[in-house]
Amino acid sequence: MKQQEMSERQSQPTEQEIITWLETAVVPLSNNYRQRMAAQPWLADTNKETKFMENKMTTRRQWYGRFAIGLALAMLVLACVLVITPAGRTLAQNVYRYFVPVSEIPAIKYADTEPVIIEDDKVTIPEGSNITVETAVNEDGSTQITAEDGDGDPVVVQIETDKGSVRVAEDEGSLDITVTETENSIAVSGPKGGGGGGGGMIPPSLDLTVEEASELLEFDVQEINQLPEGYQLESVFTPLALPEPPPDNPGLYFVSLQYSNGTDVINLTQHKQFPDMTAGGGQVVGDDAKVQSVDLGEGITAEYVQGQWIIPETVTPGTDPLADATWDNNAPDQRLTWTAQNILFELYTNSPDLTLDDLLTILAGLNH
Repeated sequence: MKQQEMSERQSQPTEQEIITWLETAVVPLSNNYRQRMAAQPWLADTNKETKFMENKMTTRRQWYGRFAIGLALAMLVLACVLVITPAGRTLAQNVYRYFVPVSEIPAIKYADTEPVIIEDDKVTIPEGSNITVETAVNEDGSTQITAEDGDGDPVVVQIETDKGSVRVAEDEGSLDITVTETENSIAVSGPKGGGGGGGGMIPPSLDLTVEEASELLEFDVQEINQLPEGYQLESVFTPLALPEPPPDNPGLYFVSLQYSNGTDVINLTQHKQFPDMTAGGGQVVGDDAKVQSVDLGEGITAEYVQGQWIIPETVTPGTDPLADATWDNNAPDQRLTWTAQNILFELYTNSPDLTLDDLLTILAGLNH
């Protein structure tokens, strides 16, 4: 069945279904995710005087519950794209590193970069910089902004409107974004809708089958055959089921199967590997995180970690969201990550009743 045919017959989820799914969505804190969260608050505060919104969050569930649906979906897809960004691996031993201590992550490059200011039709470029900026109004009324630094230095653009202020950054020397003003806020999205922001993203259907996901991803998606008592398959999600997924983006070639017992969840994520990709997903963990290597046999080594970041209640846009965060080794969140047959797997649970042995029992039932 083709993607278009699937999309036509899949019903759009209700707002409550999306909220329920997002409240248990797992956002791997890769280095690039951390950097973009620091530079892209995505929605500006409606109060012009505050300049930047204050993100109120104590846990990821509260984070998703408080934001608009479009923003939450955008951040979900952004997280999906960034999960495969390599943060380092031991090349000499050909050992994958799935979890990276926060102290090994380089400082955010653009933290002190002077921004380009765009207010109404006026563009102010920092003195002495080699930045060129182009703006254009799209047919839907949104504004397309392209900025490039001729020296390849990080680019930061600050957009000022009567709806508020938002700052967007890119450390690769060029930036291409679409800015849409909604009734009470500013929404920012990347090129072709793939970079985040709330602009016009269509919610994915949550009734995809495993067989349909396998066809879209072009590999046999694994299901959990040995579930703990009370758990059942609740949803199957892949960004490729979006009506218009960004083309040629390897970060979207994954599927997440979510199982639930009504209280806790088990997520099995499978990410297709490509020749130019590594399995070093680089999820950022605390320096005191207890990462364990687990021998799965047949030359496969997994990594396991228990714990979660506790994010401060207030995070100021433009700052590192993990700078003042605390890693909690006693949190129930557990991740077991490995690679087999060119597929990157992650088994996650937030259940305090499950252990590493339980995750290994679940893993043993997969058909590698």
